[in-house]
Amino acid sequence: MAFLTIQELKTVAKTEHVQVIAGMDDTIIQECVNSGITEVMSRLTPSTKRNSFDGRQRYDVQAIFAKEGDQRHALILSYTKIVALWHLIIRGNAGIHYEVIQDRYDRAVAYMTALADGDATDLTLPTLPDEGNETGNKPNPFRMGSRRKFNHE
Repeated sequence: MAFLTIQELKTVAKTEHVQVIAGMDDTIIQECVNSGITEVMSRLTPSTKRNSFDGRQRYDVQAIFAKEGDQRHALILSYTKIVALWHLIIRGNAGIHYEVIQDRYDRAVAYMTALADGDATDLTLPTLPDEGNETGNKPNPFRMGSRRKFNHE
């Protein structure tokens, strides 16, 4: 079983609407589900930029999306469904209110971006261990001090 299945989209849109948009083709729906999962994973994955290692929470994305059934994080699952539905709905609007889905998508993306940037924190998600330097100490998020005093001598 995967993190999100086609059948679970029924909680965010009527099954009939999903089938009509996809042209009764489950492979299209599965592709949209996979795209949604990939997008959510990419938004939660820590950046390789230096400022991403400044002490903020970094989530173990592989562990989050390896869960199945009741072990999955409910909010991340819900947002993944919305993102998957967004990938499906851009194919055509068959009875689904486009603006409502767009608003949900924008909220989901904003929340995941806030999680990845450290503006929001979810203590129920697994985190990556802090990487220490060769002495085993944690890297400092910033450095302070001043330059040596300039002398004309």
